[in-house]
Amino acid sequence: MDSRKIEFLIESIRNSIINVNLKQELERVPQNHPFYKQSRDDMAFINYIENLGSIDSFPTPLFSDTTIKIVQLSNDEQSISKLSDLVKTDPFLVLSILKLANSVTYRGAYQIVDINQALSRIGMDELTMMIMTLYFKNSFLNTPFSTEYAQFLWKRSTLTALISSQLAPYLNYKNSNLYTLGLLHKIGALTTLYLIDSFKKTLGVEYLPKNRFIISVAESYNQYITEIILKPWDFPKVHVDSILDCENSFSKLKSLEYKLLNFGSTVSKLIFNDSWQQLDEEERVYGYQFLWNLIDLDLPFETVYMMIQESFKSYLLLQKLIDETK
Repeated sequence: MDSRKIEFLIESIRNSIINVNLKQELERVPQNHPFYKQSRDDMAFINYIENLGSIDSFPTPLFSDTTIKIVQLSNDEQSISKLSDLVKTDPFLVLSILKLANSVTYRGAYQIVDINQALSRIGMDELTMMIMTLYFKNSFLNTPFSTEYAQFLWKRSTLTALISSQLAPYLNYKNSNLYTLGLLHKIGALTTLYLIDSFKKTLGVEYLPKNRFIISVAESYNQYITEIILKPWDFPKVHVDSILDCENSFSKLKSLEYKLLNFGSTVSKLIFNDSWQQLDEEERVYGYQFLWNLIDLDLPFETVYMMIQESFKSYLLLQKLIDETK
């Protein structure tokens, strides 16, 4: 086993989007270049993003009021009755939860038609997770541009949320926050895909960007757009910082929350990478252990590796549950 090769692969996957100044690159395109007009259009799109400023300037609501309230509820100790009252205000949620409670996974001895019974059958923690997952999937997997990239981000966000939240109890940390934060950590990149149509309608222009360019914009402006989205959500600053910084670097000085999100995000990126999947199991185990050592937390790697496997199983089950609610 070539340990250096594995470590190099991990670093290349973590940094797969090259950090370049996109505007400088576009400004270098000369007027006689065949892609000059495209470069001007791309520059205008970047300027449009940079001038958004606040969530109020986004053309359409990214989430319903119910979604934001559920995310805020997950940030506190709340009774199931408060969640029940919130769910009852949203017909989509009522229908989805009834379908879920009567699905193959949860089906009991009798058919449930009452929302309170459905909430009791599923349970508070899993229900909160399912509600957020349903809303996020419905919000972002119908993007009008680059659906393959959107699906990749969706998979990564979901698995990041699961890995970080399922590791948390072993380190005596409340895990409901981490699931929410894991889902949110690429929300800016996902939102970028919606902003293309908004840009076209706002400026009244025809715009057809290259897929590779949009992915670069999405990754480069993920933090900027994510921060705009999070401002009205009333997250404590430590949570916002963890979301915004979790892909930047491994730091032993940061909070436990940050470290778990960073680890979960990196592992999820590896799992959905073709080059990583070509490694044999021994090589992948070494890679995960190498990453865990960088995080520097007092938890045996055997437990960590077991939770990575369990989180991926949970991810597959979660996708199945969501499909059953359609």
